[in-house]
Amino acid sequence: MFKTYLKVAIRSLLKRRVNSLINISGLALGIAAAIVIVLFAKNELTYDQHHKNSDNTYLVYKERVTPNGIQPTYDTWAPLADRLTTDFPEVSLGTRLYQTSISMEVGNQRFEEECYYVDPNYFKVFDFPLAQGNNNQPFENKNSVVLSKDMAYKLFGNSSPIGQEIRVNFSQIYTVSGVMEEYPQNGFVGEEILIPLESDPDFSEFQNEWNGSFLFTYISLNPNADELALSAKFPDLVKNIWDEEVASRTNFRLLPLHDTYDTFVGDTRDSYILLYIALGIILIAVTNFMNLSTARSMDRAREIGMRKVLGAAKSQVAIQFVCEAILVSFMALGLGLAIAGLALPSINALYDMDLNIPFLSEPLAIPLLLIFGLIIGVLSGSYPSFVLSNFRILESLNNVFNKKISGLRIRNVLVVLQFSISVLLIVGTITIARQISFIKSADMAFNKENLVVIPVAERDFEDRDEARVKLATFKDELSKYNSVHSLTSSRHVPGRWSESNLFVNPEGWQGDPMRMRYTFMDAKFFDSYQIKLLDGPGFLPDTETNQRESVIINEAAMKAFGWSDIENKNLEIGRNKIKVVGLINDFNYETLRSEIDPVLHFHRIPSNAAHRYLTLRTDAENFQETLAFMEAKWNILDPDRPFSYFFVEQDFQQLYANEDRMLSMVKVFALLSIFISCLGLFGLLSFHLDKRKKEIGVRKILGASATGLTLLISNEFVRLIVVAFVIACPLAYYFMNGWLNDFAYHIEVGWQVFVLALILTTGLAFLTIAYKTIRAANANPVESIQES
Repeated sequence: MFKTYLKVAIRSLLKRRVNSLINISGLALGIAAAIVIVLFAKNELTYDQHHKNSDNTYLVYKERVTPNGIQPTYDTWAPLADRLTTDFPEVSLGTRLYQTSISMEVGNQRFEEECYYVDPNYFKVFDFPLAQGNNNQPFENKNSVVLSKDMAYKLFGNSSPIGQEIRVNFSQIYTVSGVMEEYPQNGFVGEEILIPLESDPDFSEFQNEWNGSFLFTYISLNPNADELALSAKFPDLVKNIWDEEVASRTNFRLLPLHDTYDTFVGDTRDSYILLYIALGIILIAVTNFMNLSTARSMDRAREIGMRKVLGAAKSQVAIQFVCEAILVSFMALGLGLAIAGLALPSINALYDMDLNIPFLSEPLAIPLLLIFGLIIGVLSGSYPSFVLSNFRILESLNNVFNKKISGLRIRNVLVVLQFSISVLLIVGTITIARQISFIKSADMAFNKENLVVIPVAERDFEDRDEARVKLATFKDELSKYNSVHSLTSSRHVPGRWSESNLFVNPEGWQGDPMRMRYTFMDAKFFDSYQIKLLDGPGFLPDTETNQRESVIINEAAMKAFGWSDIENKNLEIGRNKIKVVGLINDFNYETLRSEIDPVLHFHRIPSNAAHRYLTLRTDAENFQETLAFMEAKWNILDPDRPFSYFFVEQDFQQLYANEDRMLSMVKVFALLSIFISCLGLFGLLSFHLDKRKKEIGVRKILGASATGLTLLISNEFVRLIVVAFVIACPLAYYFMNGWLNDFAYHIEVGWQVFVLALILTTGLAFLTIAYKTIRAANANPVESIQES
């Protein structure tokens, strides 16, 4: 019986080639899009879940209770991990780590790299198996180093790295004891260079220090441990470590490893938005199939009638059409997989990802794909089979049906559904594009154009005394170059602003100390970045004094202090009194997703070791010559290290990489949804016009123009699209407002967005209708009447 169903299904597909091509291609495009989206969303939603104990692994962090609210901060103290594993039976393991930049020398080559200092438990809390080395003891001793495969190749090429020596920070010699297996990229934890924490030269000073926090602390809980019960015990621990005053404003919290993505990397809600888009595209493709199948049912009416005359049961007719739908579905699934497979390399290159269709790596992949194809087939064929199997014998043989039976009303509903989804996607795409354009072009309260930053600090050199002299000469020669308008040294620059914090009190303040960000800069920083000084004299020239007892605050800090001005105002930091010498406007040093925090800006002379960046404001013209001059002077300063620089403007754009990726994906899939909708409309119109050939021919003979006929026939479909627009608008407004609220600074969803969405949707649909209708209208009316 199944063999017969299959033969009839294949014969039917071949007989109606255009209809079959539209069905298969529409479904295939929808399936390909869904596969890509699901792979992308899985990559984001399973962040850090490749560690086998990820469900019981937590980042320990602290909350500071301040007059302005709760401030979560993620740096902790070196002794915390040992204290937690000792005092709480719920904690099975604890590990510590911190990230920093190091100088590495291998032979005559020198590299500047980021690394993690970790303790040995790192390899027990997290799963980073070794391709080379001892998995039970990755670090042979405290002077060992473990590398990723990529880093091992970068440093040693094809030679075996095991036993090779690396000189770190000009003085410490490490021996490579392990090379890690390739590990998934979707993880917050994971670095290419791992060094034992106890080899840090300052380890003996901070290992028992509770007054300085700078590293991450992770713990693994026992399988039967209760996270909430453990958290409830933390207040007693805080009281045991600090005095009552500090304990009253300090809380410990646990962040599940699964939540690190939302905290540090991106927003999982973007992935869910894309999954909704995937569902929408699949629904559009399925409704196309259902529409075309029911529309074409009239062509198969006599076939159905004859089957019933010859004894076919209603269920057998229904099964026949479901089998045809399943066959189409699996053909589309195969084509969709091929399209997705061809697209993934370009997507991976574009977004720096490593997505692949997991046929072999996951045993359930093939069964799930088969189930997916079966569900799509049954869903696509369910309604057409119901309509067709309910045809009465006499009506089928005479080819006479009422509108209700022929499924016209349901087809209209399906057209409205698919164009509602398209309108939703268009409104979403326009809104996301406008918001991203807004945050990228917003006034940052500083001029980021033509700012070149060179990362350079005294710590980058072996002989720091010599480096101080060379750096001074380097800066002096750059500042005298005719295309360089200003030059400034600082610890941070906008776009690369660290979480350096300290406790501060306004003079006379009786409440708890406030935890605020701070940075160091020379006296030329604000002029170079063209940041407006609103009040106060500001810093004196660098040559006059180092001004260690002065600070410039931003507007957010003044608001936090409850001040209306800065006249005769001082801050107390520990036992030191710091004079407020300036007020600057709030400038954006990070993305506009977050509000601007209070920041304290302390003066340090240009030669101070605290500075890590050199910023130059240059001419826009002749930049290549200026760059060549900088590189020539750099080669004198540090001939062993390649010249490195970046533009502040371009660096800021990288902060919006997640938003750019989201926008580009939504654009592609929104256009795809519209294309699939128009593809279905094209097929539906083909059927519709075939049935009205005689009417079109008569109207043409009676003098109707092609334009008039186009407007007449398109009227029905355009009305459906307008209904879809009315349904989609409130939903689009609701969802996009929710997305925009994630930004501290955002646009409003204006009426213009909906007008543009309506124009785009109706315009594309009308073009599709016009193309088919004009061709039908231009046909020979006599032939049309004779064919009908």
